[in-house]
Amino acid sequence: MYSLKNILVIISSIAIILFVGDSFATKYNTDASGLSCINSDVEKVLLNVVSNDLQGELAKRGYVLSVNVIKENTSTEDRKFTIGNKSKYTCNTTIDLKLKADPNNIKAVKYITDVSKSKGFVSVTIDRDFSITENDLGTQYWVRSLKITEGELISLIKQNTN
Repeated sequence: MYSLKNILVIISSIAIILFVGDSFATKYNTDASGLSCINSDVEKVLLNVVSNDLQGELAKRGYVLSVNVIKENTSTEDRKFTIGNKSKYTCNTTIDLKLKADPNNIKAVKYITDVSKSKGFVSVTIDRDFSITENDLGTQYWVRSLKITEGELISLIKQNTN
């Protein structure tokens, strides 16, 4: 009777250790797979998804937009397992947008100078939710997020300059 009880205690202990270990791995991104919300490759793809079109449009108008992920503000909101031992992550981060004027475009330089009070650039941040889905279809993962629009950027600039 005692040996059955001891075996059940050992099995229960192992189950608790595995549960706690998996919870920590999910919350603090310590998985051995290397894919997480704070992975630098994921950040590059995320920045391309959310800002590539906007950067092209602004370049046509004489502006240079640089974007960076603020890693300290990146968090894993949820992790769900999918088919084939893959995962789907739901994440949140803050993206820093720095808008400068092309020195050859006088209109853009004047706007940035007026708005930035002669700093030479305008810097704003925006929060974005995104998801990462692991797959085996030629890429390691897919990143999905809403694009940053010109209207959002203008609104953020107006909020920060008032």
